[in-house]
Order: sequence, then structure tokens, then C-alpha cells
Amino acid sequence: VWGGPYYVHVLVSFGFGYSALFFSWLIDKLFPTIPRMLEIALSLTACLLFGVINAQFWLGEYFGISGMLPVLLMGLLFSGMCYFYFHSREKEAIAQRELESIKRENAEQERALLLSQLKQMQSQIEPHFLFNTLANISALMSQDVDKAKQMLDQLTALLRATLKNSREEHTTVENEIALIDAYLGIQKIRLGERLSY
Repeated sequence: VWGGPYYVHVLVSFGFGYSALFFSWLIDKLFPTIPRMLEIALSLTACLLFGVINAQFWLGEYFGISGMLPVLLMGLLFSGMCYFYFHSREKEAIAQRELESIKRENAEQERALLLSQLKQMQSQIEPHFLFNTLANISALMSQDVDKAKQMLDQLTALLRATLKNSREEHTTVENEIALIDAYLGIQKIRLGERLSY
């Protein structure tokens, strides 16, 4: 558009482009509730004013209104392109972060629901299992005191592990293995050789 070294053209173009981004950011921070079109109009107007001043600085002389018209048009084109490109990328990144946040929240809600369902199932199974086990211990007391004592020890271990798990939000593999081992120990005494593990 005008003479001079190539880097002057680049600096003038960057002056328009980066000032569009800066003024858009500044207006968004100072006035977050203004309508989008007003934000675009204000930031592009400020960008054109700054861009013309920047062009005058780098060119070193004033070309008059008609001489600056190509600079204004080029500045409007570059700053508009830069603004819409970077602004759309920023909005896309914000939308992506919000989507990831929603996915994390959904995963946490699903996990909480599964834990709630598991605890509900455990609370339904435990009384029935406990009554059956106590009835078995009572029956074994008259038949085989050693097996009754073993079953009582396994029941105590199971209740201890269950109580420990119910008081904590998270459990360890060791606690779960202790729970399963105690349960299977009780079932082994009840079922005898029919159960092997």
C-alpha cells in the first residue's frame, strides 16, 4: 500500500490485529454485561484508532485522510479477521472446558448413584444374611461347637470389615478382601464341601 521495508507492513498489521484482541479483552473485563455486537463495535473502533496511530508512528509521516484510507481498510480487514478468529477460538476453548466440567460432574453423579445403590443393596442383604447366620450358629451349638465358634469368628470379622467400610467414603482392596474372605468363610462352614474357593 505504501513504500518502505517489509517489517513496517508487518508491524502495522500486527498493531491492528493485536489491538483488536486487546480492546476486546479490555471491554469484556470492564463491561462484561454489554451486548456482543456493541463489544465488537467498540473494540473495532478502538482498534482502528490505535492502528492508525501505530501506522503513523511506523511510517513516520502523515499521509492525510485519503492517504490513510487504504490503511484503515486494511486495518479493518486484518483486525476483523484476527478478532473473529481468536475470539471464536477462545469461545470454543471455553465451551470445551464447560463440556469437560459437565462430563466430570456427570461422572461424579453416576459414581455417587452407584455407591448409593450398592449401599442400599448391602443394607437389604445384611439383615437377612445376619439372621440366617445367627440361626446357623444356634443350630451348630448343639451339633458342633467348634464349627459354631469358627462361624461366630467369621461373622465377627465380617461385621468388623462391614462397619469399617460403612464409616469411610472410600475403601481399600485389603478391606474388601477381608470382607469377602469372612463371607466365604461363613459360607464354607454352612455349605461344607459344596463350596470351594
